[in-house]
Amino acid sequence: MTDLYTGHPAFDAVAGELAAVAERHRELLRDAVDAYRLRIGHWVRYLDPEDRALRLAQAERHLADLHIDPVRHADLDLDAYRAVRDGVPMRYASEHGAFLRPRDAGPPVLVRPGSPEHRLGVVARLAVLGQTLEQIQVVAVTATMGVPPVR
Repeated sequence: MTDLYTGHPAFDAVAGELAAVAERHRELLRDAVDAYRLRIGHWVRYLDPEDRALRLAQAERHLADLHIDPVRHADLDLDAYRAVRDGVPMRYASEHGAFLRPRDAGPPVLVRPGSPEHRLGVVARLAVLGQTLEQIQVVAVTATMGVPPVR
C-alpha cells in the first residue's frame, strides 16, 4: 500500500528532520557502541561458532533497540526527545502525568515517562556523559518498565 503522504513537502521535511536526528543520535552512541562491540568480540571469541553467532546477533538486537529507527519512530516528538537529550530543566506535572517544559510560544513540551522520546533521550544523554553501553542499557530498560515496546 502506498503512503498517501509520501512526496508531500511537509512530510518530506519531517522525514528529513527525523533522519538527521537519527543520524546525530547514532553519532552520539558511536564510541559506546564501538567499545561494546569490542568487549563482546573478546567475550565470544572462545565460544563455539553457533553460540558465537547467537550471542553476536543478540548483541546487535540490543544495539538496534537503543537507536532511533526512522520507520519505527516515525511519530517521535523531536522537541520532547531533544529536551531530554539536552538535559533541559523540566518539572513533573501530575495533572498531565508527564514532565513539562514550558515554551515562550505555543503549547508546552510534554515528555511522558517511559515514552520513546524519554527513553531515547536518556540513552543519548548518557552517551554524551560517557557512560558505557551496559550502563546505558540498564537505564534504558529501567526507563521503560511497564511500557510496551514500540515495534
